[in-house]
Amino acid sequence: MKIRFTSIVLFGVLHGVCFSDTPGAPRAVFVEKTFNFGNVKQGGELTHRFQVKNEGTAPLLLDRVDFNLPGLTAKFKPEIPPGGEGFVQVDCNTASFSGPIDLEAELSSNDPAKPKFAFTLSGLIDPVIEVDPISGAYISLYPDEKKEQTLRIINHEQQPLKISSVEKQGTHFTASLKEVQSGNSYDLTITVPAGTPLGRYEEALLLHTNHPKFSKVPVGVNILVMRDVHAFPESVDFKGIDLSILNQNPSLIDNLYENVIVENRRGDFEIKSIETNVPFLKITQAPPSGRSSRFKLDIKVLKEKLAPGQISGSIRVATDVKESPEIMIPVVAEIK
Repeated sequence: MKIRFTSIVLFGVLHGVCFSDTPGAPRAVFVEKTFNFGNVKQGGELTHRFQVKNEGTAPLLLDRVDFNLPGLTAKFKPEIPPGGEGFVQVDCNTASFSGPIDLEAELSSNDPAKPKFAFTLSGLIDPVIEVDPISGAYISLYPDEKKEQTLRIINHEQQPLKISSVEKQGTHFTASLKEVQSGNSYDLTITVPAGTPLGRYEEALLLHTNHPKFSKVPVGVNILVMRDVHAFPESVDFKGIDLSILNQNPSLIDNLYENVIVENRRGDFEIKSIETNVPFLKITQAPPSGRSSRFKLDIKVLKEKLAPGQISGSIRVATDVKESPEIMIPVVAEIK
């Protein structure tokens, strides 16, 4: 699910390109819709101004800027007169970011041709204390298994790094720390014990360090305990479908698809039927019939059946496995 964070600060505004030839209407024109700030050391402040012109014949009113991640703010003047210029200043505190980032924003205005416009900021945040892999721990297993993953903690400062303790923020794993190179690197081992109940667990831990700015380093711990017969990914997301763009470029419909793997840890099985209550989906399986330990579902979008709105549905896969007679795959979509 996408979560957007709103910034409303009077001072400037951001957006891409809007086209409006309606008499007495504003027309927003943006010089750029993307900006790459390159490499930046973690903890620094980033600021960029996106220039916007009003080439219409009525005042351009800038309402709000929504971001896909927290930690960003936007400043803008709320009104740009016809023929005038303004800007949206975007500020970002990089303390909570690490590695490659893509920040998405959406500006709302009174331009009748394009009341909302999306823009992006991207770059690479060089971490002071690096967790490798940057995404943290991702462990998938079955209830009767025990699994572990080891992460490397790397110090990129001259001052020696000391990790005094590991604070767990979850109940489905244990964690142990081993110093690899004094003051420079550690191995953090996450272990999920056998007998962990079925389900997905989004947990975390904190590394307590001697760094003056990064005294607490968060590490994500994501655990998935699967049934013998399961689908991966667990859900299908078709949010962000824009009918106006599809009408202008019909071939883009070929890019709207998802693949889901349905497999049985214990061996071959049969898919007896596949049903969905989402009307614009076409689903095929491979192999198309018979028994297999692994099936691929090709899930495609039918353009002629799309209609604006939000969809919350599912795909039901019926099997011949007694312990798992059906698998429900949630489907969400947002069409505008």
